[in-house]
Amino acid sequence: MATQAAEVVFAQKLAANERSVRSKALLKLRKYIRIRSERAPGGFSEEELLKIWKGLFYCLWMQDLPVLQEELSTKISALLFSFRTVDSQFLFFKTFLQTMKREWNGIDRLRLDKFYQLVRFVFRQMFEMLKKQEWEPSVLQVFLQLFSDQLLQSSSAAPSGLTLHIMELYMTELGAIGAAELTAEQNLSLIEPFCRTMSKTRDRVLLKAIGSSIFSTIVDQVPFAIADLLREIGTTEDEDQDGESSGETQTNVSEENASHPGDLEDKGSAEAVLQFDYGASSAQQLLCKPRPALFHLCILSLSLQEAKDPALPVSTDRKMKKKFVLSQKKAPAPLFCKGLKNTRISAAAKTDRKKVTFGLKNNKTVEFRKSDRSALLSPDRLPFDPSRAPKSGVLKSPSPSSMKRPSAADFF
Repeated sequence: MATQAAEVVFAQKLAANERSVRSKALLKLRKYIRIRSERAPGGFSEEELLKIWKGLFYCLWMQDLPVLQEELSTKISALLFSFRTVDSQFLFFKTFLQTMKREWNGIDRLRLDKFYQLVRFVFRQMFEMLKKQEWEPSVLQVFLQLFSDQLLQSSSAAPSGLTLHIMELYMTELGAIGAAELTAEQNLSLIEPFCRTMSKTRDRVLLKAIGSSIFSTIVDQVPFAIADLLREIGTTEDEDQDGESSGETQTNVSEENASHPGDLEDKGSAEAVLQFDYGASSAQQLLCKPRPALFHLCILSLSLQEAKDPALPVSTDRKMKKKFVLSQKKAPAPLFCKGLKNTRISAAAKTDRKKVTFGLKNNKTVEFRKSDRSALLSPDRLPFDPSRAPKSGVLKSPSPSSMKRPSAADFF
């Protein structure tokens, strides 16, 4: 009897009804991944990892209670570091996205929150992996290409709910992991797939989602990015200058921070902010020709269905469209609309119309005895008189036998 593959056995135990069986299977799976990924070929194939991810998916599906769900999502996402090579880690991430795309539309609303959490934790671990690789450009390029192919391309067939959720968490998780290390050029490369998609897509829903989730977030973080930059400049000057000059620099930084007191309280000092080069427009940086500057892309994202800040510049085309719309007259009221009480009729139609009235008030009823006198003289009320009976019926013609044959006396 042929034995089942190890991946199939793990998938069955991970989806078991008993929590103890699922927990033991997850613990053994972590050890199994570490041992097998140390082999020379790299360990797993894409088909094998898809089977494992299906078991992990239903392992979270069967888990109740939010605290236990968060713990399980943390353990599942941490399996990424059980793989020893970067290629196997990317393969694990790729099969995760394929599994979520396949199973997403079957998730009911009661289980949706825990899978939202799992997606967030997996992306957090991916950014941690990129950080451990010191944001190597070649590794970043593989990640961005994989991300674009699986989620942003028109041929990816990614559910819109999954794509929108990933866009919402992308900037937050990236800032929490890499804000202290990433440069403006690196941050620009990390949003490159969104720039490409925004310049080529015809899907207005996706276009609006990129604008609100990515570029609107960048615009909202501009004051805090400036404050962080000034704080870094102040720290550098403290090292080079004496105490008096350093005190003046700190005063300037505090005054800059005080210009947005309410915003700083809302955001919190602990929240990480990504730095960007808002004037970047070269083809090498944005990889699209022609490509507007990042600042103009941000303004474009805010100008979709309106910008919150009235001080932001508005394009001339937008002003002309608004002026054209305001100059248009209202559409004339229809001559007739069925179901409307207040129907307006044009003056030309009023001259040609004809008024028809019905004198329903003159209608009167008459008693039956006075109106229908013929019923009183009906033959049913008279006695039968043979002499008055017709020779033939009304609807029948007289037969030839009943007709008298003429004689010679009739002619003389």
